Amino acid sequence: MKLHDSILAAAFLALAIAVVVAAQAFPPAPGQVVGPALFPTAVGICLGIGSAILLVRSLAVSAPKVWFSASPDLRRPRTLLGFVITIAAVIFYLAASEPLGFLPCSVLILIVLFAAYGVKLRFGVPLALVASLAIYAAFSRLLAVPLPPGILEGIL
Repeated sequence: MKLHDSILAAAFLALAIAVVVAAQAFPPAPGQVVGPALFPTAVGICLGIGSAILLVRSLAVSAPKVWFSASPDLRRPRTLLGFVITIAAVIFYLAASEPLGFLPCSVLILIVLFAAYGVKLRFGVPLALVASLAIYAAFSRLLAVPLPPGILEGIL
């Protein structure tokens, strides 16, 4: 699937503006000159500048514009199924991660995605378990980012 660069640039420009506006609502950090809004504002400004440049350049090109074209691969059922399952996996995680927890959701999502993309279950299941545990360890232990424990609350 291909979208014209100007469509993507406009979307990222809107995202940049939203990030900068949202960052201005962050409360200042007590006793510090630099507050929590500095980094998101800087990223938003850089993203906005890059998006604006891409938008201007993509609209200035004199070649015929193809705004959207679907890949011929999307006509194959297996590719289309993988595409749909990937989007469904994100929606499932957003809906189920709090009640079920990160680890059960991650393992289930990875097993389904591996199966959809042709990975044999004898490799996919252990890989899903190891990858989920590694991601959980990296976020919860190394980065100190709490992931939802869900049904494993007392165990983790």
